[in-house]
Amino acid sequence: MFLCLFAGGQVQQLPTGLTGEEGSERVPTQARFDKERNRYKNLRGKSLKKSRTWIMEKKERSRNKGRDVRPDTKYTARKRPKPF
Repeated sequence: MFLCLFAGGQVQQLPTGLTGEEGSERVPTQARFDKERNRYKNLRGKSLKKSRTWIMEKKERSRNKGRDVRPDTKYTARKRPKPF
């Protein structure tokens, strides 16, 4: 389905519309999105957000800026247990 717009200039004849028989083939009308592809698309070598490596890099950046940062332990970036 197309919308033809003409502005100014000479009067032109409109193209003929489809009768419905030409479009008998099933054409998808929705875009397909993959969550995995979108998540990893813009990373290009960076670590995933909220992962242990991302947190360690963030702490190192803060230390380089001179901020107070809690020390790295074996509990750094560990997942919390789920509640009942």
